[in-house]
Amino acid sequence: MLCLGRLWAVRCDDASDGPTCLAYSCRTHACRKALAKRRSERIDGHTIPIATDWWNTEIAAAHLPGAPVTGPDVTQLSRGDLFTDAANLNADYEVELLRFLWRVIAWGSVVSRRVV
Repeated sequence: MLCLGRLWAVRCDDASDGPTCLAYSCRTHACRKALAKRRSERIDGHTIPIATDWWNTEIAAAHLPGAPVTGPDVTQLSRGDLFTDAANLNADYEVELLRFLWRVIAWGSVVSRRVV
């Protein structure tokens, strides 16, 4: 099974449907439960713990612009945080662009459960 956001794609094994047939349904309780949540809760609120101290230390140690990734007391980032950053980003300032890049990488590099 492959999660396609709102729908689950299930490969059809019936020869009459052909090898590329996909039947769509929301088959699991977890899928139905997730879809019952509002977008802001399901997507914007998707929060990931990040190692703030590690990111800030490593970026500073490499003498790269864009640190700090977050403030010292911030231990997590949400997709909503990144969407807000992107909407308010001033592309004329390289440091701001790099800070946004580090935040996106910090959010995306965390090992988490993903449907594949």
